[in-house]
Amino acid sequence: MLGHMYEKAVRFNVKEGQGNAFREWMLDHQDEYARSLPVGWKYLGCYFTVFHMGRHDWQIRYEIDSLGAYDTLRAHEDKTFGDLLAQIYDFINPNLPIEVEVVSGLPGLKILGEHE
Repeated sequence: MLGHMYEKAVRFNVKEGQGNAFREWMLDHQDEYARSLPVGWKYLGCYFTVFHMGRHDWQIRYEIDSLGAYDTLRAHEDKTFGDLLAQIYDFINPNLPIEVEVVSGLPGLKILGEHE
């Protein structure tokens, strides 16, 4: 469906004692990271969970213009994007799960298997 947007949240925890370093790294690199994303992806920001009220301390949010944007992401060969993404993953605690959620707004939403 043309014009239908999705939001993606990637939730994670960073390695013990690396929260301030990750915050500073994101502040220094988020504009460059946003520019390096493939067509169809928009960086919405990096967020910290207030008072640890959630399963994960951090999340990075994106807007994607279609589910087909995942094909664009897989084919994206921008060196800057690859380097910055690898640096983000270097901060992430590998012993705790990463959670990914993709949501759709209500306008244009069709729930499969239900009658209109």
